[in-house]
Amino acid sequence: MAQTAGELRWTFNQTMLRIKDPKKSIPFYEKWFGMTVIQKKVFADFSLYFLVTLPEGVVAPKLDTPEAEVFLKSGDYGCCLELTHNHGTESETDFSYHNGNEEPRGFGHIGFLVEDVYAFCEAMIAEGVPFPKKPGEGGIKDIGFAADPDGYWIEIIKRGWQTEDVIPGLPSYQQTMIRVKDLEKSVAFYRDCCHMTEIDRLEFPQWRFTLSFMATISEEEKANLPKPGTEEAKMALWRFKGTCLELTYNHGTENDKDFKGYHSGNVEPHRGFGHVAMMVDDLDAACSELEKKDVKFQKKPSDGKMKTIAFALDPDGYWVEIVTRKTEAQVREYLAEQAEKKALEAAKNPPPAAPAEDPEPAGADDEGEEANRRLTNAMSSAGPETDLHTGYMLKEGGGYKSWKKRYFVLTRTAVAYYTDQTRTKSQLKGGLLLEHVSAVKPAEQFDTKKANVICIETKDRRYLFQAASQEERDVWISKIEKAWRKIVPVSSSVEDLLKDKQALQAELTKVKAMVADNGAAAVTTDCATSAWPAFREAIEAKSADRVAATFDSGAHIVVWDQSAKKSSVLCGAEAGGFFTQLFDAVGGAAINILHQEASGSQAFCAFDGGLAVPTASSTVTFDASGKVSRAHFSIAYA
Repeated sequence: MAQTAGELRWTFNQTMLRIKDPKKSIPFYEKWFGMTVIQKKVFADFSLYFLVTLPEGVVAPKLDTPEAEVFLKSGDYGCCLELTHNHGTESETDFSYHNGNEEPRGFGHIGFLVEDVYAFCEAMIAEGVPFPKKPGEGGIKDIGFAADPDGYWIEIIKRGWQTEDVIPGLPSYQQTMIRVKDLEKSVAFYRDCCHMTEIDRLEFPQWRFTLSFMATISEEEKANLPKPGTEEAKMALWRFKGTCLELTYNHGTENDKDFKGYHSGNVEPHRGFGHVAMMVDDLDAACSELEKKDVKFQKKPSDGKMKTIAFALDPDGYWVEIVTRKTEAQVREYLAEQAEKKALEAAKNPPPAAPAEDPEPAGADDEGEEANRRLTNAMSSAGPETDLHTGYMLKEGGGYKSWKKRYFVLTRTAVAYYTDQTRTKSQLKGGLLLEHVSAVKPAEQFDTKKANVICIETKDRRYLFQAASQEERDVWISKIEKAWRKIVPVSSSVEDLLKDKQALQAELTKVKAMVADNGAAAVTTDCATSAWPAFREAIEAKSADRVAATFDSGAHIVVWDQSAKKSSVLCGAEAGGFFTQLFDAVGGAAINILHQEASGSQAFCAFDGGLAVPTASSTVTFDASGKVSRAHFSIAYA
């Protein structure tokens, strides 16, 4: 339960950072710091992701539900990390945000408490996470600073810092640091205006800086708080279960006439950090209270379209968002009002008519008696469902070839589609079992009226699903692919091919002969899994760090970064996630992957623990400079 202070129950509620690509940032915080996305909000030009470190045993409500919004607006989780994604930045090669630790400086870092700093940092370093400062370096040895995908610094601190005992627990979000010009003015602002309490102050005269840690705590906690600056206060600080605002004061800045002040993070070209936020019971009363104390505002509740938030300015010009705590009844009332507004707007501005649908013949979605029986069984025992919302669908190789409006639901074992979102048994029109899926990918714009289409391939047909937007399409693909890979592991199709080793060896003999005829400098020696380490060494020795791959009609460039031991997709979206997974699995040894539709053969690369299963067209060729100029491994793919 979050601690509150004052009559309006002020709570330090969030820190906002702008991010370039949520597909990189969110998994980073989930993996390393155990954070959970408790709510997501999508607007026309940007999206917001709210992440928290939940106590063990606490489960957040399902995203995009009234319960998730109730949880977010309650503030009971304490302080969250709000990641703001401005749509399109992920596609801009040269785009980046300012991390606040290069001039102009301002925001410094966020921090997490962990059990063992050295072990935690070593695990991150082993997986290629960059570290501006590793444990053991610099003046303060027992902390580390990692960098997230946008370059923001993350301090790694031992829970119970400078104590020998191990205090167990998951990583916990412990602090947000900003630099301040005049420490006493800033402490007074956050104490008197935001109802925060200074729980400790650390002096470092040898390096000429001071740290003040502010937090919102209850009156009971305040009464039992050790005096800041004492050993007791220090012990309490590094065991604190909430999140602090760390004010860093570099001595002398308040009297330095040449000091231009710190950067708020909200002015181009140095945007990055956005704001900290306080949650209160009554927004208007809180803002009125601040106005009486001569606090300046970047935005008052009455300004602009968003009437439910305000932005005050602290003494250094940092933005302090003021948000309102809401009860469950208030949230549900608000959601109902928003739904009514959307309905009215939709009635005034109806969307363009959907393409005309052919009359639906009886049993148009019928997959066959046996398939329907299995689908029904799968639906009845599938466990939790994931709604994929309403869209249009076309089956190629099925009973009809016109777009049908359907409501899609993803379960653990199937993608089902209903006539509408009531999702009763009688409304179930059909579906496809994930065990039959061979590919999940975006499709090129199907025609002039159908964009944002997903293609799901099975042995017999293609299913085309249209989402409302590109972002929704990408979310659908991610969810479906994740469920699919749990049913059909990536390497399953390779295992069948390994059974006939004699046939594979014969194919390899042909490959060697062809490579010799073409003057190639190297080729794998056999088709056993033991050949992979030697082959990998050969590839690395030849600096094969850039690999071109084609899949269907889309071009993809996958780069293997040898120093970071990590791959990335430079262009092309259709198979990018699949290629990246393969590259990372085999340590960069997966190379040119061809799909030759004209000849009827399909080709993918080998997988970790498997091997490059060659066909007559498989080659590895090095150019005069010693780099791989062409490398092609093919395997039949069921």
